Amino acid sequence: MSKQTAKPTSAAAGLANPFGMPAGLFAGGTGHGMDAWMRLNRAVLEGAVRAQQEAGRFMTQRLEEDLRRQQQLLACRSPQDALEVCAGFARQAVDDYSAQAGRLSEIAAEIQHACAGYGELLAGDVADSASAVEAAAVGAARAAA
Repeated sequence: MSKQTAKPTSAAAGLANPFGMPAGLFAGGTGHGMDAWMRLNRAVLEGAVRAQQEAGRFMTQRLEEDLRRQQQLLACRSPQDALEVCAGFARQAVDDYSAQAGRLSEIAAEIQHACAGYGELLAGDVADSASAVEAAAVGAARAAA
C-alpha cells in the first residue's frame, strides 16, 4: 500500500488565476483581446452605475409618494375618503413599478448592446493566444527531447 503525499496548496495560487484561464491568454494574440476585455468591463460597470442611480432615483420618488399619501390619509374625514386614498396609492404604485421595470429593462438592453461587439474580439484573441501557447509548449517539448 503506497502512501500518497499531499501536494501543498496555496491560497495565492487560486487568486493568481481565479477563473482557470490559460496562463498566456492574451500574450500571443493580436493585443485586441486585452483592450476588448477592459472595454467590456467598463461598459458593464458603467451600466451597473446607471442601474443603481436609476434605482436610487426611483426609491426616492416612491418614498416621497408614500409620505404624500400618508399625509392625505391623515387628513381623511371618512372611511370613503380613506378608501379613495388607498386605491389611488395602489394604482400609482402599480404604474410606477411597471414604468420602473421598463426603465431597468432599457438599461439592461443598453448594457447588452454596449458589450456585444467585444465578444468577437475576445474570442479571436483567445484563439490566437491559445495557438501561441500551444506552439510554445510544443517547441519546449521538442527542445527538451
